[in-house]
Amino acid sequence: MSEFLTDIANRKRASLSKVKQQDPLGALLHLLKMNSVFYTHADLTAPWGFDIPAIPKSLMFHLVVEGRCIIEVEGERTVLEAGDFMILPRGKGHKMFDQPSSKCPPLFDLSIDPVSEFYETLSHGEGGVPTLLLCGAVSFNHPTAERLLEIMPASIKIDSQYREMSQTIHRIIHMIEDESLSASLGGEAVITRLADILVIQSLRVWLMSYKVIDQGWLAGMSDSSLSKAMVSIHQRPEKFWTVELLAQQACMSRTTFSEHFKKVVGDTPLNYLTQWRMALAKSKLCYTKDSVLEIALGLGYQSEAAFSRAYKKAVGVAPSYFRKAHIADTNLR
Repeated sequence: MSEFLTDIANRKRASLSKVKQQDPLGALLHLLKMNSVFYTHADLTAPWGFDIPAIPKSLMFHLVVEGRCIIEVEGERTVLEAGDFMILPRGKGHKMFDQPSSKCPPLFDLSIDPVSEFYETLSHGEGGVPTLLLCGAVSFNHPTAERLLEIMPASIKIDSQYREMSQTIHRIIHMIEDESLSASLGGEAVITRLADILVIQSLRVWLMSYKVIDQGWLAGMSDSSLSKAMVSIHQRPEKFWTVELLAQQACMSRTTFSEHFKKVVGDTPLNYLTQWRMALAKSKLCYTKDSVLEIALGLGYQSEAAFSRAYKKAVGVAPSYFRKAHIADTNLR
């Protein structure tokens, strides 16, 4: 029985590896690990409005289940109707209201009722025309997400009438609407999981529609040859990669690979590897309790000293100092 289960596990790993090689952008999404910051079920009646503060390194979103609203991001206003969905990839602060004349007090000054660890409800307004929203924020503690969110616009509206809108997104939105309107037992658990899927699916749709990829890591991930080497770096950062080994992954000669990588990605293969390792190290220093030695060995360094030298050269401070500064900054918030 154990041999049978082992064989099944090996087949699944081989199948997943093959899929990742065929779909490098899909491999990016596989790396994303979301952490829920909050989800808010908001019952609003006109006139209403509130000001949402920025949440750094987080993606915020708003789904209009019923009614309509206006979102103002960096001075630009967008009207959302029922079924419309907007994401704010970089967690920019913004205002939401039913009409321009409505007051917008800070969101966290309003009476918000917690339902579970990540789910809460909000009732606000003065009894007029109703609006029902599902709002939320998620964080991604991984360098892939930070790089991806940095190149995305401040806000993206996914119109319910947009012809190219993914059918999957439509179905998820309808399921969230049904759960939000029915108030069924366990509804908050279903909604939070559906919202997680909605965020990932929205990023997937945006990635597939993103055409302006002239240079950079995303251009490399879209290159049929370079993507194989880049996925190898992302999946096995601890391996002792050389330019020759990476060129073999790309099925190119060493010289051709180096020149093409530099032209497309804008960096040398080994420097990209170092930067990727340092980005992973930052994430582990901030969000895990792994020792500096454990992090060093997990990223392919032979000693803590060698890793610390490389980290200080790339980041400017020693890894232990970076971790202490992050903890101090977090405690001050």
